[in-house]
Amino acid sequence: MGLVAEGLQPARDNDTLELVNNSRLEVDGDPAMYIHWSPDGTRALVLTRLTVHAKNKPEATTRSEIRALYIMNADGFDIKRIAWGECTPYTRKMGNDKLIGLPSWSPDGDVFTYTSEELAKNGNILGEFLIVDVDNLNTIEKGSFISN
Repeated sequence: MGLVAEGLQPARDNDTLELVNNSRLEVDGDPAMYIHWSPDGTRALVLTRLTVHAKNKPEATTRSEIRALYIMNADGFDIKRIAWGECTPYTRKMGNDKLIGLPSWSPDGDVFTYTSEELAKNGNILGEFLIVDVDNLNTIEKGSFISN
C-alpha cells in the first residue's frame, strides 16, 4: 500500500494544487490524503484535503480548505477526479462554499457514496449525498439533507 500511495502522491498533489486560485489563496503545507479501499481491494477512493489561507493574510480567520475526491486502481494508476469543493472567505462571500465529505463503498463495491455540503447564510449545512456507479462514474441516485 505504501508504494501505491507514493505513486499516487505526485499526480494527486499536482491536480489538487491546480485547484488553488493563486491570485487569492496561499497553500499551508502539503495535502492530506485519506484512502478508502474497495471491498475487493482493486480500487481506492482518495479524499485529499488542502489547507489554504487568504493571500498575504495567514491569520487563523482566513484559514480554509479545498477538498478533492479521486478514484484509482489499486496499482495507483487510472486516477480520476470525482468532485472537489472550496470553503474559503471568498466562497462564503460569493455564496458558493462547498466541501466534499468522506466517501464510503457499498458492501459489494459496485457503487460508492459521498457527500457534498454547502454552508447556507443562516448557518445551516445544505448537503447532497450522491451514489455513484463505479464502472462509469455516473451518479445513479442523489438525495439532499439540511443540518444545523
